[in-house]
Amino acid sequence: METFNTQLYLDTMLKDKRKHIQIIGLFAKIKNYTFENDEQIQWFIRRNSRTAKRLSCFELDKIKRTLEYLMETANFKVTLESIEKYILENVEDLKGETPIIILKDGEKVYDIQRLTKLEDERRIFYDGKRWIEKK
Repeated sequence: METFNTQLYLDTMLKDKRKHIQIIGLFAKIKNYTFENDEQIQWFIRRNSRTAKRLSCFELDKIKRTLEYLMETANFKVTLESIEKYILENVEDLKGETPIIILKDGEKVYDIQRLTKLEDERRIFYDGKRWIEKK
């Protein structure tokens, strides 16, 4: 029986003419996912297609930089949905050079861990474009 070659399949996805397939392939490759057969990859594509299509308006490099940053710093499981949530943030800003949000009490939030904690505490929320402090 022939062994399924995940890396070859992902390389093919990166060259696909459909941008959402390229995004899914990039995500799987960077996350170092392995698949045992074609059915598993097809399941993974179906599972991630909707979000990948929404991300198609962004350059692959921007998606890659956001993914890599989240993988380095986030204290949660990084998914395409989390990339979608943070992609409009400037990665350089997220690295601490400028605050992501300045709270009413004057606190400047520079990192994702603090941002996530504030969100868990329901003090801030993301409106699809920016972080907003609740009143």
